[in-house]
Amino acid sequence: MSLTINDCWSAEEHEKILHFSSENLWRFIQSHGSIYEKDVTIQNLIGLNSNQVRKLANIHLLLAKETQDFIEKIAPYILRKLSKSTNRQEEIVRGKVNGQVKWPKTVLKQQTEKNPSVFVCINRSSIFDLIENKMLLYCINYLFKVGQSLLNKGLELGEPVSADHINDKWINKIKYIVYKCKILLKDPFIRNISEIHTINQHHIQKTKRARGQYYYYLAQIAELIFLQKNKPIDFLYHVFSKQLLQPLSKDTLFEIAVVFRILAVFKKSNWIERDISLIGEGQKVLSVLQKGDWKINLYYQQLPSHFVEQSLYKELMRESHLSIHHRRPDIMLEWINKDGNKNYTIVEVKRSQNRGYLADGLYKVLGYLKDFEIPMQSSIHSAGLLVGWKIKDLNHPKEGKEVYTADWSSLQLYIDQLEKNILETDELV
Repeated sequence: MSLTINDCWSAEEHEKILHFSSENLWRFIQSHGSIYEKDVTIQNLIGLNSNQVRKLANIHLLLAKETQDFIEKIAPYILRKLSKSTNRQEEIVRGKVNGQVKWPKTVLKQQTEKNPSVFVCINRSSIFDLIENKMLLYCINYLFKVGQSLLNKGLELGEPVSADHINDKWINKIKYIVYKCKILLKDPFIRNISEIHTINQHHIQKTKRARGQYYYYLAQIAELIFLQKNKPIDFLYHVFSKQLLQPLSKDTLFEIAVVFRILAVFKKSNWIERDISLIGEGQKVLSVLQKGDWKINLYYQQLPSHFVEQSLYKELMRESHLSIHHRRPDIMLEWINKDGNKNYTIVEVKRSQNRGYLADGLYKVLGYLKDFEIPMQSSIHSAGLLVGWKIKDLNHPKEGKEVYTADWSSLQLYIDQLEKNILETDELV
């Protein structure tokens, strides 16, 4: 039975859902996501605030192939063959000769001081504090700090992260980049380079002209960093043509696809998305939609605060010592009219076509309706919705039911019916 439940998608169906979701996968930043190669640029970033844009840009900079190549190949090679200039300095030494002796000046000095142990020497020293090397230090430092900001904690050098063991999780890839940056910053040659706190196009062009092919590659990663830091939306357009984050779990991918499908149905029905959050950034409301005097708050893996506080089962679960965490549905729609009255739709998603497993999901929906009976007691049009992958012999949705059951192909019909139940009945009141 588990094969039927877990493997209800063929490879073609999996790709179909991934393709459907791809236009919105830029919103996905949960830590258990993987990289999804994409061939077209995403054009629907409008609506993100500056902090969300910056966070997306930080993540995708660390995940860029150019960044991994820089950390693994380019930076280590440059550190082994740092470009340098030679400083020639004349010194007067007494006793031990150090450097090339300037004999005419030495003879004159010895005669003047009547001291045969005085020598005038030329000392040569290597200077590594060149702009191209400062650019190297800047890029390593920048990637390290961006990575640390995403991890929100320090990474000790005693915590090695191997490229062979980072699997497909993007958060592990970032840990790997941060770890490699920290190793590079411990290189003894780094001590001979002074820091710069910003870069510009002049620095980049000068680095491109530095001797050695790898400095040209350094200039390329510097250009990427410059774009990401100063024009994050332009950077995201650039990077989304190559990679996006996708959920590693097929079940999570289906949940996300259902979210996007619901949003698409609403937009087709003339709802306008007024506010957007990123999946995984911790905001309660993922999307705010508006149509006339009505507003919908869409929650994904989150609950309104008063639902948590007024849960009937919260204390029971705590007393049983089975769980201290409240249960939450996959998706919740909070419908708010002009008077502030609220109705709710609780959505449970099951990536299955197994009727027994789907029946368990239906019982789960009924359990949520009972658990949140108190916060929903004044919302007469609230309902539950189970969404499976494929369900045979589904009836056409009827008006005013407490619980609906839909599958992927029929989801639009049921969302339309839920909207009709709430909006049209409200107009008659």
